[in-house]
Amino acid sequence: MADASPRHPTVSSEAEQLILVDADDRALGYASKAAAHDGRGLRHRAFSLFIFNGHGELLQPSAPGRKHGA
Repeated sequence: MADASPRHPTVSSEAEQLILVDADDRALGYASKAAAHDGRGLRHRAFSLFIFNGHGELLQPSAPGRKHGA
């Protein structure tokens, strides 16, 4: 992953606080991203962002540390 800088800001970390919710999306409290993903099944708010090019193809970021065509 690139170092945090104005050009490459850190947008996520394991310490980031997520909103815990019930089945009706009522806020119950907060937990760190690490705690929310430790296997206990804590329900939390989340979203996904999908970006498509002009041909309708889904654009996917490269995995960190992988070279294109490797």
